[in-house]
Amino acid sequence: MKSTPDFQIALILPYPLVPLWMKGLSRRLEEIDSLLLSVIGIEEQEVKSSNHFELFAIWKKLDAKIFGTGSNDLGGCRFEDHWAGMQVFHETGPFVDYIQEQPLDVVLWMIPARPPKHILQQPRLGVWSLLDVQSDAVGFWELVDSIPVTTCELHKLGPLRVEDIVLGKAFAKTDRKSLARTLRVVHALDESLIMLKLNKAIRCREDIIPSYPIEKRRSVQRPRPGFLQLLYALGRLYGRYLVDVAMRPFFVDQWQLAYRLGGDRLSQKGLLRLAPIHKGFWADPFVVRRDGRAVIVFEEMPEDKPLGRIVVIEIDDDGRAGPPRVVLERDYHLSYPFLMEFNGSLFMVPESADVEKVEAFRCVSFPDQWESH
Repeated sequence: MKSTPDFQIALILPYPLVPLWMKGLSRRLEEIDSLLLSVIGIEEQEVKSSNHFELFAIWKKLDAKIFGTGSNDLGGCRFEDHWAGMQVFHETGPFVDYIQEQPLDVVLWMIPARPPKHILQQPRLGVWSLLDVQSDAVGFWELVDSIPVTTCELHKLGPLRVEDIVLGKAFAKTDRKSLARTLRVVHALDESLIMLKLNKAIRCREDIIPSYPIEKRRSVQRPRPGFLQLLYALGRLYGRYLVDVAMRPFFVDQWQLAYRLGGDRLSQKGLLRLAPIHKGFWADPFVVRRDGRAVIVFEEMPEDKPLGRIVVIEIDDDGRAGPPRVVLERDYHLSYPFLMEFNGSLFMVPESADVEKVEAFRCVSFPDQWESH
């Protein structure tokens, strides 16, 4: 039996079509025992879009269709597919009155338009929204400009955009070819930011706004491209793609490691590269110094056997790398060899999600002998 809900939020979604990833978010919110969730649809007033805005929207849909894999969470569904008894309003009038009458802790604002200023102070912890929701060009300029990461942010909205507060931040890897593939990671991180902050608010029962206002940082907001900007951006993007295709026979796409003894940990100067001799890759390095020996523990993925295994390389006092040695291999994928010390022993907990279990291994002879613990 669920406990009596003592934390109330309103989830504001676009009506009548809502993105599937927002539907998934609502399901996760419904699973929180101590949460009373109200789902409200906002039927935004029709605003005429200029032709270049429509062209950008068409390109986004085409990109999602071309690079779509599996379940297309970038699509949409109708409200009646899931929600029953929801309220539907326009942006003004009865909606503002309804919100002001509710003893809400948080309003999750999931539509692009800014909310009416009348409701911003009504919820105890404010009105929250996502950078990805407020700007539909998130990830686009990162893709065009080859920026390696796309920023995800959860905001507490203020009366003006410059008065918004950053509640949480995460970074998604920018896909080199597709905005849709970047947005799938962005949406997953968006959901995580919301769930983490809500769970903390429910647990602590306090005002959790110790972050910083947007004007105190470099803005990551990206404007939607105009017609000429879009043509220029797509020319750069697909020109780069054609160059990649033409050069593909001459290169191998491979992840490698780099290391250095001492120096500024944030500097890339003086790094020595470690690369596998096969066409597979090395990734997810963890470093440990024990018994006067420095060792890098990492994942290896051979080209001929697409299952990750754990490998070590020892670095001597002069910075020379020894030969790679396989220390842990299974008939399923292993990666991220998390290392920790406890009661004088060294332990490893590699990622093994493929078999849906967590395993710990204790080092019995450093660095290459490990036993299940």
